[in-house]
This record gives sequence, structure tokens and C-alpha cells, in this order.
Amino acid sequence: MAKTGTQEMTNPKRGEIWLVQLDPTRGQEIQKTRPAVVISAELFSFIGVRIIIPVTRWQPKFVNRHFMVFIQQTDENGLEQESAGNVLQGK
Repeated sequence: MAKTGTQEMTNPKRGEIWLVQLDPTRGQEIQKTRPAVVISAELFSFIGVRIIIPVTRWQPKFVNRHFMVFIQQTDENGLEQESAGNVLQGK
């Protein structure tokens, strides 16, 4: 796992966006290496497992899909474009 942007880290924290290799996948799960938002609580950071939500580019059809959460591109999050987190594909 590598953090997006220029800073390298080894301890992903809640709210950060990291590049994550999602393969292997099943069915229509988001594939390949993609950004993902860390959503696990810091309380469990000592076990080395993180819960993430995969991120994909924003599409207008996501407006009415309430499981797709809009993520604005900012310098801080390192995303290259407006994006969406798919909460149904948490890992």
C-alpha cells in the first residue's frame, strides 16, 4: 500500500487515501491498483489491518446511487480528479 501524493507512510490512518492493490477480485468488484479511503478506527491500528473503501472516478450517474460517496479532488488528498467511494465494496 502506498499513500497518494508525495509523502510515504507505513501506518495508514482513518481518512487518508492510499493506493491499494485490489486483485484478486470477484464479480463486479473494483479491480487493479486504485486509491482507497481508510475508514477503520485508530483504536484497532495495532493489529495491522485496515478497512478501506475503493475509489473510482466520479460519473454523473452516481448522483442517484447513494452508495457512491462523492470525494472532491484536493491537493491534500492527492486525487487527480473528482472521485467516488463505493461503500458497498468495503474491504
